[in-house]
Amino acid sequence: MANVQKFVQMSIADKNKLQAYCDLGKLQGRMDRAEDENDTKAIDALVAEADSLEEQLGLEYERITDESRAFTH
Repeated sequence: MANVQKFVQMSIADKNKLQAYCDLGKLQGRMDRAEDENDTKAIDALVAEADSLEEQLGLEYERITDESRAFTH
């Protein structure tokens, strides 16, 4: 929980990170549609875009997503 709080505080303070986080959320719907349509070319492009946004969010984002994955498995 502490990592999530730290990430939120940092994102609020950094408009670029906040925008990247919002954009990443918007990508999910586009990815879902591409998967429904079996559009592998679009999926590949969206994954690359998501990777770039995740990179902008930094290690804090990576930590909380890793923790989330470990918790759900």
